[in-house]
Amino acid sequence: MRSNDAGSITGWTDTDIPDGYERLSRERRFEENNGDVGNVVISIATGALPEPVDTLVMFIDADSTFATASVPHTGTYNTTTQSWEFAANIPDNYYITFASIAEAEPEPIVWLRADAGVSLSGSKVFNLNDYNGNYIAQQTSSAAQPLLVNNGLNFNPVVRFSGSQSLSISSLALSPYNNIDIYLVHKVNTGSLTLIYEHTTNINSSLGGFYYSANDNSCGSQCHG
Repeated sequence: MRSNDAGSITGWTDTDIPDGYERLSRERRFEENNGDVGNVVISIATGALPEPVDTLVMFIDADSTFATASVPHTGTYNTTTQSWEFAANIPDNYYITFASIAEAEPEPIVWLRADAGVSLSGSKVFNLNDYNGNYIAQQTSSAAQPLLVNNGLNFNPVVRFSGSQSLSISSLALSPYNNIDIYLVHKVNTGSLTLIYEHTTNINSSLGGFYYSANDNSCGSQCHG
């Protein structure tokens, strides 16, 4: 190893690296003084990385333009030395850098908004399109359609439910998820118990939804798991 460019090793960057990876900014240049030495083992300690990773790879490139580099070399983790090791034949004067697999930002399975994708019959909502474009929450019965109320909450539009009004999504694909989180921006105006979500249309027997208590902001003994 002849030198490095003194780039940062305190964080990952997605600059000049193939899609799906984040790399250390630091680049190292390899030099062979006595001809081709064949395979060498290069190691980097876990403590030298910004954070522990499940997979570390090494990119090799002739001109340090790693975005067009060859297939990454996957390292092997040595539990004894707590370091990643790479066996590779690196040509003379080539550059290397280390990279991890970039973590994808999780996308909501369903994202329903009162300010986008709303289809109305008068002021009644009969379709509410998922913001991600995957699903449509529907209600074909006019009597059961909720209302769109402009400036309903903090100057923002809301979909207002009352009584037996509801919107349903058919064939919601929750597999292979074992657990899901539901985030709501809502306000209960009246009543002591309000159904927020149910995984079937039978709210009396279903396991898969939960109730919200307007009195203590919890579902208490009324929860369905």
